[in-house]
Amino acid sequence: MQSQTRLAKHIVQFGYADSFADYAHWLWRADILPVTSNQDFFGGTVVEAIYCGCFPLLPHRLAYPYLIPAEYQPHCFYHTFDELVSRLEQAITNIEQTRQFSLRDVVVQYDWQIQAEGYDRLFAELAGRLVKVQ
Repeated sequence: MQSQTRLAKHIVQFGYADSFADYAHWLWRADILPVTSNQDFFGGTVVEAIYCGCFPLLPHRLAYPYLIPAEYQPHCFYHTFDELVSRLEQAITNIEQTRQFSLRDVVVQYDWQIQAEGYDRLFAELAGRLVKVQ
């Protein structure tokens, strides 16, 4: 990859992490998450990165507008490549301000400990309905 070669002295991690612990370690160290995806079913990796404190720069498409509340969308979304580059430059140039921006409270609802309680309630309700039908 041309970018990997050109930016080699600035890259501290590239590619897959060897374990989830390594993956989480790198997410917690990261500041900015520039996303250029053309396909994403839910945005799970985006949610994980936001949870770990990354500032997301997202295309205004796919599932991403559903993940970010309207009041934060002007800060997080771009529509063109040039806008992405401009926002990325601004985020890097103002890194201390970027680090202060957090959407963790928005995505914490997807934490499995919270989701599991909802699934447990739903499955118990469904099981109760099945017992009544029989």
